[in-house]
Amino acid sequence: MLKINIQKLILLASLAFCFIFPMLSSVSAQEAGTVTVSPSVINLKGFGGEEINSSFDFINSTSIVQNITLETAPYALSEYGVPVFFNEDNLPIASPISKWISFEEFDSSILANKKENIEFSISVPEEINCGKYYVAISITSRSGMDSSIIPKMTVLVALEVEQSPIDKIKSVISLLDLGNNLEICLLFIGIIVLLFVIILIFKRRRCEGEEDTSNVKKAS
Repeated sequence: MLKINIQKLILLASLAFCFIFPMLSSVSAQEAGTVTVSPSVINLKGFGGEEINSSFDFINSTSIVQNITLETAPYALSEYGVPVFFNEDNLPIASPISKWISFEEFDSSILANKKENIEFSISVPEEINCGKYYVAISITSRSGMDSSIIPKMTVLVALEVEQSPIDKIKSVISLLDLGNNLEICLLFIGIIVLLFVIILIFKRRRCEGEEDTSNVKKAS
């Protein structure tokens, strides 16, 4: 009889654990909330020698303080557009953009149900090839209550370095093989200015002609 009662107690305890524990876990998860970043993808454009500024938000929707740390790592896009951090030889992707990025001072301890705007800048070198450069900002969050659970989020930054207007003019001059001949360069610039003035005069006369036609119609 005693043996049967013990088995029933064990069975009841097992059933209670199966039903009550998930409910407690669900309540705990609702109280804890989540940590997120926004936006998770940032697209930037700039020229060589330019400093580009941007930012993202770290949002702490939990009921406890979150301590965050930042790391950066370059990445590339696969043929399917998926970020990859290692090449075919299983070596980390190499890119100079990690050396260009710097972060403004921020509060690394984010209070419960608060958010922190994290600002960063990318200083593009003057002598750099045009193209796209990719860097990932990894944000590690520690609550201090359970070190085994460490949320890690990533902000993907894509920078497109374009050719500046001055570089475009230099390229045109180089294509025309003007070299260092100052007189020919000035002549080329003078022709462009003259054409611009002629276009302005033509537009002005056209507007005046339309006004005269309109006045004649009104007079008649």
